[in-house]
Amino acid sequence: MDHRLHERLPADIEAHVINLSRQEHEARCWILDASKSGVAVLTSLECACGDMVRLEIPDGGVYGHVIHVSAQDGMSRVGIEIEQVLLGRSDLGCLVDRLAQEVVRVPESAAQGD
Repeated sequence: MDHRLHERLPADIEAHVINLSRQEHEARCWILDASKSGVAVLTSLECACGDMVRLEIPDGGVYGHVIHVSAQDGMSRVGIEIEQVLLGRSDLGCLVDRLAQEVVRVPESAAQGD
């Protein structure tokens, strides 16, 4: 059973992850999916639950903390709960924008004052 709070949208975005809880630990990663509250990445970087991380994308970054780590294809699948987003117009930025638009859509009747 899936206990996630928000819908996850699949992604295939290359990024760079830095483990801020461990000195100078960083690696390339692939963002596998994203929701308005978190992302899943595949990486060779050593991470543990509770570690603070930063995902770097070409025009921004995402800060968060690790909430899940599991082995996948000889690497680690890392679930990151988002704390702060600093985005421009990257693929991930567009994905987060799309998620945000779905959350704040106002029904037509409410927008017209009905």
